Amino acid sequence: MPIWGWVCSGLAALAVLFIVYASIVSSRERKRYERDAEEMVAWIVQANSALYADGGINRPAQMLVAFDGRPAEPDPAIAELAARAAALKHGEPATPAEDEVAKMVRDESYRPYTRFRLPNEFTGGREVYSIHIWVERSFLPDKVLKHPFVRCLLFPDRPDTRALMTQYRPADDEFKS
Repeated sequence: MPIWGWVCSGLAALAVLFIVYASIVSSRERKRYERDAEEMVAWIVQANSALYADGGINRPAQMLVAFDGRPAEPDPAIAELAARAAALKHGEPATPAEDEVAKMVRDESYRPYTRFRLPNEFTGGREVYSIHIWVERSFLPDKVLKHPFVRCLLFPDRPDTRALMTQYRPADDEFKS
């Protein structure tokens, strides 16, 4: 076999090993989250439009979460804040706090390891954060985004960690849009 045949075979083997390694690391990370992280309800501010149609590719979304109260239960107050934030994507901010939130919403960069605390003036003093989530179609009913929120696992005290999407609960169906 010529040298290029060996090189190509070696590169293919390395690619397979990398995929296996990445899969093992991902599986371990999910198990750690399932064991140690807190279940949260994250309300959609904006999501990639492809998630609302049939398809097989996972996409990002920007969400709002609050760690107070009962974070694993749908909170209508956070839903309202998410709707207000979403409206600022194309709307005109009326206050400096709304201007700050509008800048956050208009920036469509996917930042999975970053949290942005919304201004108290916008939230009424409540501690609410914007986060980004990679929406996994395998967790979506019919593999399409139908709820105004997703369930995720998150470490509240570790702002440098990402949120991982998880399964909806049966009772969540009352919130389908």
